[in-house]
Amino acid sequence: MTALVEWPVVLEAGFEAEFLQVPQECLILTMQQNQKYFPLLDRNGKLMNRFLLVSNVETADPSFIVGGNERVLRARLSDAKFFFEQDKKHRLDSRLPRLANVVYHNKIGTQLERVERLQSIAGAIAHQLGADAALAAAPPIWPRPTW
Repeated sequence: MTALVEWPVVLEAGFEAEFLQVPQECLILTMQQNQKYFPLLDRNGKLMNRFLLVSNVETADPSFIVGGNERVLRARLSDAKFFFEQDKKHRLDSRLPRLANVVYHNKIGTQLERVERLQSIAGAIAHQLGADAALAAAPPIWPRPTW
């Protein structure tokens, strides 16, 4: 936030509690990276539906500034919620073949080839540690998230 405003004024704002159904990491990332807001956590580290914003304007009635920032965040969080709901419809392992179409590096192959190399390395490390090498090297079959 330094150097973004000349006359920092901290204001508190909020968003609808329904967005808390999205993993808090997604919400926090959206607030911090996209909007430069400060998410508020409770004593247990759980995200609350409140946040701090820094304005460059001091005003007797900050409701216009707060309301505008809440509208902007609502749109961002609506997008995050939509994509999260879409992601929950598909198992991660069903997306694995699509990695063959994503170049990891032009000299060392695709993301799928990278995953396969990591599986091989995981199997070798597991074998050295006396763990189940077959399980470690197995294709990644992720369960559906329980969020």
